Amino acid sequence: MQNKYVGDIGDYCKLGLLRWLLGTHSETGQCKFSLGVCWYAVTNTFDPPQNRDGRHIDYLGLKNIGDGQIVEHMDSAQLSHLDPALWHQLRQAVLSGTRQIAVLESILEESNACRFHSGSVPENADWRIRISERNEWLRQAVYSVGNQDLLFLDPDNGLASERMRASSRTVAKHILADELSAFSEASSSGLVFYHHLGQHLPHKRQMELLHERLTNSPFDRRRWEVSSLVFNRYSCRAFILLSRCDNGDGRELKRRFELFADQWKRPEGAVQVLA
Repeated sequence: MQNKYVGDIGDYCKLGLLRWLLGTHSETGQCKFSLGVCWYAVTNTFDPPQNRDGRHIDYLGLKNIGDGQIVEHMDSAQLSHLDPALWHQLRQAVLSGTRQIAVLESILEESNACRFHSGSVPENADWRIRISERNEWLRQAVYSVGNQDLLFLDPDNGLASERMRASSRTVAKHILADELSAFSEASSSGLVFYHHLGQHLPHKRQMELLHERLTNSPFDRRRWEVSSLVFNRYSCRAFILLSRCDNGDGRELKRRFELFADQWKRPEGAVQVLA
């Protein structure tokens, strides 16, 4: 997660989903859940200057014409009806130039008990120091957001492949498998994480492989059930829910996840269920 991404269309789906899971929407029921968020923040200088990520704001009726200049633009995505209140909040944040992670936190805190960890993922040039610092970062993150009903993990790229080394510099933009396990142990009912889909395989196949990997992992021993959806405007963003199927709150989170997917599905929305 990077400050320059705040207000991008990915945040609309991300916060829209969390609001449904937490019980912000009346359609989801009376019970509200507490939330812990680990942003997996990296600095705005991590990517090269020519990287154009964070410019997908057409859905807000806005356009970034460069050098931070935001102008009115025809709303080509036409998604404001999915969550009008959230849409207006994100539009105001982009228009006012306050594209900061703290803005997203304030939106989530409006009606729920929330904890956040926004400390940057270590990017030290020395891989040995970086691994040591990453272990300490994980310890602090779990301490900061643990013991909530629901946890949300928000890396730029998602779950690291089984081939990716912990010493890799780009792992800063990924969740490591042992980190996912540690966070799952700290959640009482469910965990959601973001995963970016690439172009190396059809998206449906990528989701099938991800499901297989998760269901054959230690999570299965704790009776975690895997659900997923794909938000497919501009680039494809997957959101994976690990819900405890052995307690009522976990089952309720799964029900709300499915309800959100149904309400936000295409053609009027931008969600597909691929696995």
